[in-house]
Amino acid sequence: MCASPAIPKALVTRIEKRVGPLDPALTAAATQVWRASNPIEFYDAERAVRDAFVERADAVVAVLLEQRVKSSSLVAPTKDTLMARAEKAGLKLKSHGLRATRVRLLGGLVVSLSTLALLPVATPKPGAFKRGVGRRGKTGAGVFPALYALGITSQATPALRAQVAREVADADSVSVARASLLERGLDIEHKTALRLTYSFAEQALERRSATTAASPTEAPSGGFELEGKHVAVAIDGGRLRIRENPKAGRRRTKTRHRRYDAPWREPKVLTVYVVGEDGKKDPAHRAFIDGTMGDCEQAFALLVGHLRLMGAHRAKRVTLLGDGAEWIWARGEALRSALGLARDQFDEVVDYFHAVEHLTDIADLV
Repeated sequence: MCASPAIPKALVTRIEKRVGPLDPALTAAATQVWRASNPIEFYDAERAVRDAFVERADAVVAVLLEQRVKSSSLVAPTKDTLMARAEKAGLKLKSHGLRATRVRLLGGLVVSLSTLALLPVATPKPGAFKRGVGRRGKTGAGVFPALYALGITSQATPALRAQVAREVADADSVSVARASLLERGLDIEHKTALRLTYSFAEQALERRSATTAASPTEAPSGGFELEGKHVAVAIDGGRLRIRENPKAGRRRTKTRHRRYDAPWREPKVLTVYVVGEDGKKDPAHRAFIDGTMGDCEQAFALLVGHLRLMGAHRAKRVTLLGDGAEWIWARGEALRSALGLARDQFDEVVDYFHAVEHLTDIADLV
């Protein structure tokens, strides 16, 4: 790096007017930018400034979170809710006072917090060895009410879990996702990335089930996005293999990997989009895509839930698209009825390629 002078005081003053006083770490990073003389130096310098601000952001969140998790206004009502919910499920939670736990923030900083912990009360069997307090058993490992209220699970904040899950879902592999996260200053271990992704996915599915099961009684503030539109709905099944019992099989002699079963499964995938006046997909409206590993009934229940949330029950017209599968067309009338549409507002169309493939059979007859 060339020996350029320090940043002029006038520039430092301009920076501090925008971002506040510069601490030593940020000053050093800013100096790297000022002295950079080639692409590599500027690349490193820009990342250094970003990392310095990320550290600042985590430091702010850490200080606030340390106090917030001890706030009675947050802890008390959540504690009562969790204990009532556990009792309804046949479990019993007991307060064990303040307990230490660690939480990873969005920038990667791991902070140690002390907050109220609720641990399950195990019901010992006659003559059984008494379990130690707080040990994991059939009743679970307990919960921190304050962290639960803020959506902090798996020892990570909601923003961090969302970012890791997004990278893992978009990438070809966990290794690629970790490399992408590392470019942002997040060094996440392989198992941790998977754990956070699975945790986020479980909560997302729970949220999806809750929202799609509830039928909206009133239009949202911005109105239903599909109201008055010509809506196209396509649903289809696919094929994939899912690994089962990976820990049950014997290890292979050469690789030492465990044998496992991977039977074929049929995922059900659906998409919803708006058709324009020209009969083509309207690019001005987003295309919605979702799927499930459930059966046909679960797939159509999910479809109906999404369509009602988006306002398809107030659409000008709905067209159901699909291949020749009987499980699709056997539920077309039920779909129309669930949306409350008149018969002249609902069409069922077999897609072009699945329709024309039968022309060969007709031609053979001739």
